Amino acid sequence: MTETAHDLSNWRWRIANLYTISDERGRVVPFRPNSEQERFMDEMHTLNVIVKARQRGFTTLIDLMGLDGCLFRADTAAGIIAHTLPAANKIFEEKIKKPYDRLPEYLRASVGVKQSAEGKLAFSNGSSLLVDTSHRSGTLQFLHISEYGKIAAKSPEKAREIRTGALNTVHIGNYVFIESTAEGRGGDYHEIYEAARALAEQGLAPSDLEFKLYFAPWWRDERYRLKSERTLSAKDVAYFQALQESHGIKLDAGQKAWYAQKRATQKDDMRREFPSYAEEAFDAPIEGAYYTEEMTRAFEQGRIGVFPFDPKLGAVFTFWDIGRSDRMTIWLSQRIGPSRWRWVKMIWGQDKSFPHYARLLREFQQDANCVFGGHYLPHDGARTDVSASESRKVTLENLEIYPVHVVPRTKDLSGPSLSSSINLVKAFIEVSEFDKVGCADGLKDLNNYRREWNDQLAQWNSRPFHNEASDGADGYRTAAEADYQGLLDQEYYERGEDGFEPPDGRNPYTGY
Repeated sequence: MTETAHDLSNWRWRIANLYTISDERGRVVPFRPNSEQERFMDEMHTLNVIVKARQRGFTTLIDLMGLDGCLFRADTAAGIIAHTLPAANKIFEEKIKKPYDRLPEYLRASVGVKQSAEGKLAFSNGSSLLVDTSHRSGTLQFLHISEYGKIAAKSPEKAREIRTGALNTVHIGNYVFIESTAEGRGGDYHEIYEAARALAEQGLAPSDLEFKLYFAPWWRDERYRLKSERTLSAKDVAYFQALQESHGIKLDAGQKAWYAQKRATQKDDMRREFPSYAEEAFDAPIEGAYYTEEMTRAFEQGRIGVFPFDPKLGAVFTFWDIGRSDRMTIWLSQRIGPSRWRWVKMIWGQDKSFPHYARLLREFQQDANCVFGGHYLPHDGARTDVSASESRKVTLENLEIYPVHVVPRTKDLSGPSLSSSINLVKAFIEVSEFDKVGCADGLKDLNNYRREWNDQLAQWNSRPFHNEASDGADGYRTAAEADYQGLLDQEYYERGEDGFEPPDGRNPYTGY
């Protein structure tokens, strides 16, 4: 086709006709947008957050759009942020430099390269494009943040730098594209997604300061189907039935066969790498998480579901992580027989005093008409704050929250025996069931509690990463350590070691 002035004035035509890429076999081929990419270009907003399955081609499309904008709009500044330096180098070479070098000669003569440095092209029309792992200075008209979920999960400080730096270089009305596979709940990427999802669910169009959500599922890709006569497992049948009943996603036999066989190799990562619906992507286990296997088993065995407070189970026990500058978290649980637990709620807050939490517990007690079998504080519950004259245990007791027990630390978290404490929690998850509504925040914490990432060594450190998830996970660990030390056994109460007698005469262990 001969390019005409009319054709070159149309950016959609240029994207579909001017550029070449390397395909999955390494062959140089003309870039032709697939149906998902076409759909996205039809629907995109100025600020876009994209949740996607693997190999949907969004990085290629968006980066060609950035290159195209620089070539055909003078004085345009474009930035691309990758999650690692090798990824940035690959994007620059494969998605920017090679497509430019393969352009028709007359276009390269019209808009030449004035400067080519590592990760940067400066053009003769005053435009420039930089690919790096961050971007803070200057003003951008186009910004692409690739794999922001990984950045937010592994390097929250780097994500904060991008949020406060790079995003603020893009003035209102210009273009931002944040795309990634999901890496668990929490963090900047998930927060941006949640805000965009809320707008979509309310049917509200995003403003120029709000992100629009775009989701690219695996099942809209025609490549993801397989001819197979194998019988689907009961697990697969149940999954596909739930997709149709809960999300209106009806798959044909070829798609089901592909998904079932792909999941056999991807295992727990399938939800993250090839999500069927957007929320599923964030439910998947994250890299470096401590309790991935245990939480996945709880989900698959139906131990995460509708498990509210049941008066027939008797007393409610609470387990705390005491927050100072961090969150205060309180897990509420009932015992099921001698060795199983039902988790009905997690309460949390920040910058609140003990009377606030005492009031919340009394409100729960009144609504449920229950008694508390015991309140368990971590080892620092015996500590006295600088501004107080009494320990936290005594403070709660003076607020008529009792009986209060302090759980000695089983192992020093800063030492080599962290695995002992982690293993206690793993074992405790296996004998637990969780109410998915009352414990929603706590489940998020258990799923996201992970090791610390070492950027310099590109590996996980042995110590845990201290973020929001650690508060809820630490509160749950209080329960596991109390159980291990025998503090939850009925005999402990019968010995009367605390000398506590409930004011209403009911057994504090059974609730009757």
